[in-house]
Amino acid sequence: MTISRRLLKGMIAGNPGDYADLGEWRYCHDCRQAFYARASEPDPGHGAHRWSPLPALDPEGQTRLADLFRHFMEEAFSPERQAELDAFARRHGWGMACEQQAGGGALSAAEAARWHGAVESELERLVDEAERIITEGQRG
Repeated sequence: MTISRRLLKGMIAGNPGDYADLGEWRYCHDCRQAFYARASEPDPGHGAHRWSPLPALDPEGQTRLADLFRHFMEEAFSPERQAELDAFARRHGWGMACEQQAGGGALSAAEAARWHGAVESELERLVDEAERIITEGQRG
């Protein structure tokens, strides 16, 4: 089964990437399908198969998205605006700092649109990575 880029993007965006707790999306090279598994509910249908974990945009327990936002901030905003965002993040957390003001965050609509563009670019990069994982696993 061929997995569309759109479907891969959705799996990557929502992938906790934490098999031991919340679970993770994986790709079975033998069945040529994606499946979700976690330690408390392993997928017995793929136990002996060759599979690979799919990338995660914001893995549970990690700061990947916040790190991406901080890097984006350094490139996109003036030092003064960076200081404002940093102060906001210290009070409300990085998860809120990268949200639009209308939703309680720190970003204007224009800033939020630029940030969403950066996230979309990262998602596209991760989809490319997932497609490589799928292709290379099918050869192996």
